[in-house]
Amino acid sequence: MSQVKQILRMHQQGKGIKTIAKTLSISKNTVRGYVRKVKTDTLPVEALLALEDPVLEGKLWPGNPA
Repeated sequence: MSQVKQILRMHQQGKGIKTIAKTLSISKNTVRGYVRKVKTDTLPVEALLALEDPVLEGKLWPGNPA
């Protein structure tokens, strides 16, 4: 499972940003960024979690891949 999906699932379960960041060993700003992107998206979290990992990441961070 991608890190993005782990963040979304944990946030959906009511875990805080600090807890998610510590559990996944990532920056709180990274967690905040993903949570903020999901809140502005038109699809519900359940629909985003059903997407394939590359599609989900492309939806949240559109642009030209490196």
